[in-house]
Amino acid sequence: REEALTEAQQRAVEEAAAVQANVRYPADPSDPDTAAKPAPTMFEGDELTYDQVTGDFQAAGKVHIVQADGHTFDTDDSVIGNLLKQQVELPGYAHIVQVTPHETRVDLEGYQAFYRYGAKTGSLTNAKGKVGHQFVTGKRFEFYPDHMIIHDGTETKCSAKHPDYQVAAETIEYWPEKYTIYHNAKFLI
Repeated sequence: REEALTEAQQRAVEEAAAVQANVRYPADPSDPDTAAKPAPTMFEGDELTYDQVTGDFQAAGKVHIVQADGHTFDTDDSVIGNLLKQQVELPGYAHIVQVTPHETRVDLEGYQAFYRYGAKTGSLTNAKGKVGHQFVTGKRFEFYPDHMIIHDGTETKCSAKHPDYQVAAETIEYWPEKYTIYHNAKFLI
């Protein structure tokens, strides 16, 4: 059951496959330089503007971004970014999903998302959701290519709104498939 995809993750898998199938230059997983190249990306929104010279883009209204590697970003607010710098910023509400093969699955809702999709780094504030098999909350999430840091966060495997148990910590370092480090942690029952 814990391996089951959330509804948003299943949709991200399907949309990423559609983007991959319909782009002129799809990402090649057998290419050793694939990690260094940005994944083909699709942008949808009520109102989109793009400057071909600077690479700046803006989107307003219901915005949906899909990367062929399995990332999606959704907001009902606005998005700004730069295609040349390979970055996107969602200053209001943000829903981030990651189902990239061989990486930890992520399904988070929060605010003030910033992500550099070329470098695979970013941040999110006041978020909650699921990372791997854990239900998490945190005042600030920091994303790196090989790990994630959650500030003033909680973690539990219990999916209840008010879980029977959880670990709360000032900082949680989540190293997928390796270990988790809790700084100044409390186990709450």
